[in-house]
Amino acid sequence: MDLHAEAFWLPKSGSSEMEYEDAFGPPNLKAPQEFKGDKARFAVADGATEASFSRQWAVQLVRGFVQERIGLQLTPEDLKPLQEKWEKNVRRRPLPWYAEEKVEKGAFSSLLGLEIVKVQGGAGARVGWRAVAVGDSCLFQIDRGKIVVAWPLGASSEFGNSPSLLCSKAASNGAGLAGAGVQNAEGSCQQDTAFYLMTDALSCWFLREHERGAEPWHILADLGTEGAQSFSDLVAGLRSRGEMKNDDVTLLRVEVLG
Repeated sequence: MDLHAEAFWLPKSGSSEMEYEDAFGPPNLKAPQEFKGDKARFAVADGATEASFSRQWAVQLVRGFVQERIGLQLTPEDLKPLQEKWEKNVRRRPLPWYAEEKVEKGAFSSLLGLEIVKVQGGAGARVGWRAVAVGDSCLFQIDRGKIVVAWPLGASSEFGNSPSLLCSKAASNGAGLAGAGVQNAEGSCQQDTAFYLMTDALSCWFLREHERGAEPWHILADLGTEGAQSFSDLVAGLRSRGEMKNDDVTLLRVEVLG
């Protein structure tokens, strides 16, 4: 199995990189990377701005997934060590009373994790994928110039202001994560398949463009290539025209080369 992957990301307009509250993994995707072997994992997460220390929680989630400390079924037992680590990290220094109150409420984040695997079968090896999602970060699979998967949301009208999110406090996720809205999906892919993992602002734009008959994956496929529009210019243009809300933006592009 031969994969090529790269991450593109930007904070909100007017915010610094230190204020970026999304996360992606593996972290080395800030530069293009090749992956060979029988398995590879990728993830994006979108920390909720309204809560404190959400960036740290989003980072914990993506690291946990790509390092296989989180399974695809996303059990409370998976999350417990990450929640304990988050708690320890945010309490390293004494906090003012108002920050303590926010820590007690916990941090919140979406999570989208994708695992691509080489599967041995009677007809020989094939490449399959499995994914887990909580919230409105989306996965798109493009084969032969067409969308074959748009998940877990499939229409721009499905985005709202209250997506399901994972909390760094176990009690807020409900018994057995019943309140977290964990979803799973799986499928197969072929050579030249492209996967796009996106946080909500870019996902909503992508689906809206598709709904009006455009093929926005061609724009994203060219990112990082010579002579192509940069990701920062693309996002700045969309924001200035009101085609994308001003939010942190994250994209992972994963291409199956063979």
